[in-house]
Amino acid sequence: MVAAQQLQAQINTPLPAAAGPLAGFNPNPHLKYVDLIRHGYFILDLKNDKVQADWYFVNDILTPNTQESFAKGFFSNDSENRLQESATASTPKSQQDTPAPAAPLVTSLENSRSQSLALLSLYPNPASNLCLFNYTLNRSEQVRIALYNLQGKLVAEVLQAQQAPGNYTFTYPLEQLKEGMYILRFSTAQEQIEKKLLIQR
Repeated sequence: MVAAQQLQAQINTPLPAAAGPLAGFNPNPHLKYVDLIRHGYFILDLKNDKVQADWYFVNDILTPNTQESFAKGFFSNDSENRLQESATASTPKSQQDTPAPAAPLVTSLENSRSQSLALLSLYPNPASNLCLFNYTLNRSEQVRIALYNLQGKLVAEVLQAQQAPGNYTFTYPLEQLKEGMYILRFSTAQEQIEKKLLIQR
């Protein structure tokens, strides 16, 4: 809790004098509202003349309840390029839509196998000297990551290993490769994901 409070206090604050040439620089000016401690949700209300996001918090997330409190709202009017704070929540619709049924009728079944491999990010792309990729496994797999040119020729074996379920981050140096487009292929015994990687200097 203390660590969250400390992070919250500095996450949208200009850097101190000890930061040297960056003193006074705000690294997160795009964050208009930060609350890392309370739990809740927000509602985004889209209207013809404006858009407004309202944050609500609940005291207990472990027990179903209807106790909530409005914390803050921000809106932007049509044709304006700035956020303004709202003292009140957005006004509700005068007529609410009929909610979806609690147990909707099933009209079709899709037989899809669950994926064990998911590529979360490939960054930067285009890249110059190195790239970082992040992927996740939901079961133990033999993972192979390889780099190919556009003609399908293997350029480099990046990784070949048995890996346990979890998230993985891998940094791969690119200095030895020529500029151009490549294919990064992530594969397991059952699945294969390919992503284009542009090397540009």
